[in-house]
Amino acid sequence: MKVEDLQQLVRWLEEAGIGSFEIENDDCSLRMNLRSDATPAGPISMTIDDGENTGDGVIVAADLPGIFLIQHPQNATPIVPLGARVRAGELLGLVQVGQIYAPVTACNDGKLAKILAVPETLVGFGTPLFEIVESEFR
Repeated sequence: MKVEDLQQLVRWLEEAGIGSFEIENDDCSLRMNLRSDATPAGPISMTIDDGENTGDGVIVAADLPGIFLIQHPQNATPIVPLGARVRAGELLGLVQVGQIYAPVTACNDGKLAKILAVPETLVGFGTPLFEIVESEFR
């Protein structure tokens, strides 16, 4: 990788508001932490649930780093409300990377029981975002 490529990557991360980035394969790994004088304004983790003791559910995790969203920026309502029944492949949320919105989809049928990450904050690859519990469709 050339220095110019790294400089462009830093610019993209800054534009997207991403403070850290890590990628690894068999041959090499790259970790970047951009310095920021700003302190985080809100909590760094939280859980939003429907009040039920759900037990063991299926965790839906981020496939890439970016800003976690539970609603589209042009819509004031959540993509899927908490407690709603979902089907495998159904859109649950978004991860914003720059101007791109990557879908976060349900991996199985069930009920959206918990939101495990703070909406509108930076999440990393593998960060738990949602919990889905088994639920029968009628």
